[in-house]
Amino acid sequence: MRGLVERLADRVPALDVHSLGYDRRTTDLSEAVALLLYVKANPGEAPHLNRFVRKWAISKISFPESAGELWLSRGRALLAVEDEFYARVRDAGHGWELALGWLDTFAGVNPVEVASIAAAHERRYRYQVGRS
Repeated sequence: MRGLVERLADRVPALDVHSLGYDRRTTDLSEAVALLLYVKANPGEAPHLNRFVRKWAISKISFPESAGELWLSRGRALLAVEDEFYARVRDAGHGWELALGWLDTFAGVNPVEVASIAAAHERRYRYQVGRS
């Protein structure tokens, strides 16, 4: 950010670049993406996922917002169906890769619709598990 401001400073001569203060803040989306990227790098941590780990993961991953649209889409989906996602990761029949693939089914879906689609997936999943 500092480099960008310094490169653009000559366009805004009234801007005192040296007096600016910088503050990095996190968002729920950046936390969600950080969690996904952290587990991608540390798959053994997958069974321990929860909301507290999401808050912690942001300290381990730098600038998760720049991870790309796939990871941002996954992060948005995670926020919409967080508890269900964690349950799927812990489920021995699903695990990390299948749960991540499940998040991918929501790529490009309006975040408001994600929860209803997830509920339909869950009903089908419970039906299949109950029949086996």
